Amino acid sequence: MYLKLGSKPKVVASKPEAARAFVKALDLNLSNRAPNAGATHLAYNVQDLVFADYGPRWRLMRKLSNLHMLGGKAFEDWRFIRREEVGHMLQAMLECGERAKPVVVSEMLAYVMGNMISGVIMSKRIFKTKSLESDEFKSMVVELMVAAEEHRTTSHERCDNPDLLDVLMANSTNGRDGLTVENIKGLLLNIFTAGSDTSSSIIEWSLAEMLNKPSILKRAQDEMDRVIGRERRLEESDLKNLHYLRAICKESFRKHPSTSLNLTRISTKPCMVDGYYIPKDTEAKRQHMGRRERP
Repeated sequence: MYLKLGSKPKVVASKPEAARAFVKALDLNLSNRAPNAGATHLAYNVQDLVFADYGPRWRLMRKLSNLHMLGGKAFEDWRFIRREEVGHMLQAMLECGERAKPVVVSEMLAYVMGNMISGVIMSKRIFKTKSLESDEFKSMVVELMVAAEEHRTTSHERCDNPDLLDVLMANSTNGRDGLTVENIKGLLLNIFTAGSDTSSSIIEWSLAEMLNKPSILKRAQDEMDRVIGRERRLEESDLKNLHYLRAICKESFRKHPSTSLNLTRISTKPCMVDGYYIPKDTEAKRQHMGRRERP
C-alpha cells in the first residue's frame, strides 16, 4: 500500500511476502531509519545506534553492544549484578512493609532497572537508596554522560573485568571508522532509555493482568511453590522449569509491547518489491498489528 503523508512518500507491506522482502532480500537497501526531529535533537544528530546510518561505525556499535552487554555470554557474565539488585529491591520492599508504607511498584522497578544497567555500563550504582532519586532519572543520565572522561581515568582498575563504557572508550578514535564521543553518548542514551522504562512497563502490565485474573496469579504462585519452594529466592536458572510463568511473560509481551518493534526504514535507492516500484527516499514499514492481535 502506497501512501503520501504530506510531502513524504510511504509504503506499507501488509502481505507476508512483501514484509519478508523488506527484512531479507532488501535489508541492505532498507537498513537506515527514517530521521525525525527527536532523533536529531536528542540522539546527538542521529549518531546513536537506533538512528545512525548503516556503516562501519554503526556495525562497530552493534558489535560491541552484543559482545559486552546484550549477547548470551555477556548476559551470563553480568548475572551477579542482576541478582544483587533484585536483592536490594526485595530488601527495600521489606522495609516498606515493616513501616506500613505502600510499595510504589513503578518507582521500585525504575530503581532496580537503572542500577542493573549502570552496573553493566559503568560499574556503579546510580540509586543508592529507594527515594525520589528515581524522579531525577533524566538529569542523572546527563550527569553520567559528562562523567565519561572521568571514567576513562579509572579504567586501569577494571582491566580484568572492563565494563561496557571501558570497551566503548577503548574503541573511540578520531579516525574514520572509530567511535566518536557523540556515538558513545548516543549509545548510552539508547541503552538507558530503552532498557529501563520498557522493562519496568512490561513487568507492571504483567502484574496488573495477574491481579485482574486471580486464578492466573494463583496458578503461577502454585507453580513456583512446587518448583522452588518457600525456603529460597527464585533464581534465573529456575526459569526453564517455570513453564506457566514463561507463558505469562510471552502473553504479556504480545498484549502489551513496551515499544514499537517495527521502526520505519527508508530506502537508499529505488527497488522493486512484489512487482511494485519503490522510489528512493521512501519510508517503508511492515504492518504487524494483525499478527499481534490475532496470533
